[in-house]
Amino acid sequence: DYIRDRVDFYCRVAEGRALGSKARPIKDFRLKGTPSRYFFDFGRYVKGFPGEAGIDYMTTDVWENPDTPTLMKARRLDGKAENCALLNLDCRRHFIRPVDPVPFEEKKPVLFFRGEIDGKPHRIRFFEMWAGNPLFDLGDTTRKNRSRWFAPTVKLTDHFDYQFILTAVPSAMSFTSPSSSTVATSGSEELHLKALLVAFACSTVAVSCSTLSGVPV
Repeated sequence: DYIRDRVDFYCRVAEGRALGSKARPIKDFRLKGTPSRYFFDFGRYVKGFPGEAGIDYMTTDVWENPDTPTLMKARRLDGKAENCALLNLDCRRHFIRPVDPVPFEEKKPVLFFRGEIDGKPHRIRFFEMWAGNPLFDLGDTTRKNRSRWFAPTVKLTDHFDYQFILTAVPSAMSFTSPSSSTVATSGSEELHLKALLVAFACSTVAVSCSTLSGVPV
């Protein structure tokens, strides 16, 4: 019963549903044209199936359910997850449990962000308002079309040095270390006002780790 419950949790696909037009035989699944992290993770699971068996998958974050049965790394949380079969994909990025040895009080009271901003208006707007402010450590990691805010990527462990980690996506899906706090932006028109609140909170070292966790700004 336990195994059946776990299978039913991960695989929300009704029996008899046909694959979509983008599905292809497993034997045609190649590294070329597929992000390497997903290719090797997929390979762990599909190598035991016949090469003629079909496979359809998504390697991006999911905001809406697929119309046909699809393998994916994430799905909606509202229970409406038809046609979704979860796999442990891009596991070296998404399924790790790093140990953060830096107590919150010893971290820099700064809002930290590294990520690409090219073609992402809400991120560019945030940089225009706050890059250079001593309470913010913002860096654009876009390799092509580098902006004046370009900064190299950093190791995951380097994030442990900061009290606040910024997640800047249209609908936040975030990770934070046990003793850091995540601040998520939604790209709303009130971004500038809420960023002021973040700046004030960042300037107060005594603010607790839970104060800003998950707060949309």
